[in-house]
Parts: sequence; C-alpha cells; structure tokens
Amino acid sequence: MERREQGMGLSDDPHKIDTLGKLADNEMGLAWYCGACNRKLGLDLDEAIRRWGRSQVFINWSPPVKCSECGSREITMIVQAKVPGRS
Repeated sequence: MERREQGMGLSDDPHKIDTLGKLADNEMGLAWYCGACNRKLGLDLDEAIRRWGRSQVFINWSPPVKCSECGSREITMIVQAKVPGRS
C-alpha cells in the first residue's frame, strides 16, 4: 500500500510535482521565510528531504518549523524553479 502523508495522497501523474523528492528530481528548490520578522531561514530542500523524506507532499503542508531568530511558527515556504547548481 502506498504511503500517505499529512492526509494527502501522492499523485500518480508523473507531471505533477507534489512531493519534496519530485522537486529535487526536477532541479527545483524551496525557500523558507518567517512571516513575523521576514528572515530567510537556513532550511533548504536537501535538509527538508533529510528531515521529512522524499515522499513528503508539500502542497497544503505546514511543517513543524519555527524561526530561530524570533520563535514564530508563521513560516512561508516558496517553491523555486530550476535552482542553479542543483542536480
């Protein structure tokens, strides 16, 4: 049986990029920002995959992350298309 993450099913559509692993496979990335102090967090896609796995669905996902500067959990995750140097 296929593993389900955060109540959302993984897509069988090879063109739908909905997991952390598919972002990596398509040379994309993630950037994380604090909504309270506008700081860019030091978390990247590789670290997210290490923490939560390649099959983690990122659509409508609220990861357990907080800003190390101000302690806010108001974190925004932004998908980055075609990150230079990512292979």
